[in-house]
Amino acid sequence: MGIYRREVHEKTSSWLSYGKLRFSWGENGNRDIGIYAALAELTSNPTCWIDGSGKYYTTTYTLNQKMPNSKLKWERAKSYNIGLDFGLFGDILSGSIEVYKKMTNDLLMDRAIPPITGFSKVLSNMGQLQNTGFELTLNANIMRRKNFEWSATGNFSLNRREIKHLYGNMKNVLDADGNIIGQVEDDDITNKWFIGEDPDRIWDYVGDGVWQQDEAEEAAKYGCQPGDFKYLDFNENGKLDQDDKRHQKHTTPRFRWTLRNNFQLFNNLDVSFMLYSLWGHYGSYADAANNNFDASISCGYDQPYWTPENPINNYARIGSKNLGTHYVNKSFIRLDNITVSYRLPQKWTKVVGIQDLRFNASIHNVAVFAPHYDGWDPESNSPMGRTFNFGINFTL
Repeated sequence: MGIYRREVHEKTSSWLSYGKLRFSWGENGNRDIGIYAALAELTSNPTCWIDGSGKYYTTTYTLNQKMPNSKLKWERAKSYNIGLDFGLFGDILSGSIEVYKKMTNDLLMDRAIPPITGFSKVLSNMGQLQNTGFELTLNANIMRRKNFEWSATGNFSLNRREIKHLYGNMKNVLDADGNIIGQVEDDDITNKWFIGEDPDRIWDYVGDGVWQQDEAEEAAKYGCQPGDFKYLDFNENGKLDQDDKRHQKHTTPRFRWTLRNNFQLFNNLDVSFMLYSLWGHYGSYADAANNNFDASISCGYDQPYWTPENPINNYARIGSKNLGTHYVNKSFIRLDNITVSYRLPQKWTKVVGIQDLRFNASIHNVAVFAPHYDGWDPESNSPMGRTFNFGINFTL
């Protein structure tokens, strides 16, 4: 065995400076729902009533505002992780690779219930959710010269979720003749939870642009007119209903990455900048319907709108009627910050009795590239300011 190890080392030592394979398994619980979440929530309020003789009375009544659930228990999660730490070419390139799978059981979630019960929801343990993912981290010493050094750190990750199980309610599967050929677990359409799907996957009407002038007669069947957003009527029954909804894109990013670069010049000047990206996710963009803020007389900001002379397909007319939800791709790359730091040579600072003197400047939220999104900031859905910071650090 010793000879074999030595032979392996001789074959890999020219490029592999470090390697470590890891495996872990764990199970933990979560009860982050509040101390009294399993109990009813009673409130009392004053009320009055008048009897048959006209006498006036004041009393109080007690109202239960939340359905209790005595069987509520902890959420449980099991996770598996395989990782590889490595260093290559004398640690010029190092990093780690992680692959994981996490199965969460008895999720603590609000379950929709029929209003006839007097409540709209109840906190329950339900279902099983699977997370699988991948993460790659790299550290690189790209260049080292006498008066110049360049290093970088990057991270790439993705996560996929899938509902494996919900309440256990079964429904019959029918063939073309209406015969029962099996059973499958039923979905929760009210909460838009579907077995085998990501809970963040969009299930809604499918957008098909904007009704145009030559489609006025067809648009009228749905109570719309040219300039309104158009949605597909798959069963062609002249109205939009549950049968017309389809699974579409996701509201959570399909992958994420960050990249930080660091430069050092002449041992005194440090420059760094960081980029990060959330990519592949979609979100609702109600402003594109041009019916907010009393759009006939005002708008939150200047944006396009449909007119017969400007028959665009991604913005509706002013004051439009929107039967569904307009979704847009909100993928973006952000230049998050640029930092510059300059350290004065000590031979200069010691003259005035200062051991170390450093000037710092930074800019945050420098720029955003979102090729498919025209609204406010794609990450915050609101205006994002650009911040400038200046500082001086010194040691006497």
